[in-house]
Amino acid sequence: LVIERVRNIVKESPELQKIVVTGHTDNIPIFNEYFSSNWELSAARAVSVVHSLLDTAQIDKNLVMAVGSADTEPIAPNTDPANRAANRRVEIKLEF
Repeated sequence: LVIERVRNIVKESPELQKIVVTGHTDNIPIFNEYFSSNWELSAARAVSVVHSLLDTAQIDKNLVMAVGSADTEPIAPNTDPANRAANRRVEIKLEF
């Protein structure tokens, strides 16, 4: 799992300055009983990963930041289901 690899890197990296977890969505607007926008959905994705990192690893919570980017940073054009699936993601950035 990616989370396990991140945990291992963090354990072995006392020089780590920050962990930025960014959630992303595709460009199809969402509005349901859980999320009123893609901004909320992307932020919830990031927060979910942050909780997983903090619950299962000895990570200083002051190093971690959750960010929601909605559909503002696609990695593929939102032109078909496969590309939209690629845009629905969470990125973990370690800053040293």
